[in-house]
Amino acid sequence: MTLLFLLFCACAMAAGVRSLYFSRTDMHKYNGTMTVMARVTQNGSVLADCELAAFDASGELRGSAVSHPDDGGIIFLTIQGDTSGAELHFLVVHGSDDENRIITDANETLVFVVDQTLGSYTSPQAFSITTVLKGDANGDGEVNIADVTAVINRINGQQAATFVHAAADVNDDGDINIADVTGIINIINK
Repeated sequence: MTLLFLLFCACAMAAGVRSLYFSRTDMHKYNGTMTVMARVTQNGSVLADCELAAFDASGELRGSAVSHPDDGGIIFLTIQGDTSGAELHFLVVHGSDDENRIITDANETLVFVVDQTLGSYTSPQAFSITTVLKGDANGDGEVNIADVTAVINRINGQQAATFVHAAADVNDDGDINIADVTGIINIINK
């Protein structure tokens, strides 16, 4: 089994297939799954080489998968969970290398349903991305003390009417935490 996995990884690297940016979800932690067959577009164009990652409301990674250019950008994403009803939000990783990597909020939420399949190969679930202003956690178009407050409130479990996860996650680690507060303060002080 290990030899087959290594062979797959070597073939994928030789073919120029993107590797996962987010760490894998522990499949043993959850009892159920949901499958999403998706395609990501940016400004109307298919992103044929990207990663789509699903997170729950607490920011925990529930699954991520990579598209392949030869598949027309189709992503086969398995999302882990125990019970139906959890709201999921999505991030998209794209860009040619580490220096040009962009992590963008997909501005899409779905509700986790055990054993559900959304989309198909011929009619994939659509995700569309736009550029976000890093640090603008409240989505008002400015980075200021209100964004610091929004992130602190989120860390303390308070839900805001508008919260842009990808903008608030200044260090792009998938979590909203004190490091992001520090990052926003640094942006304000520039």
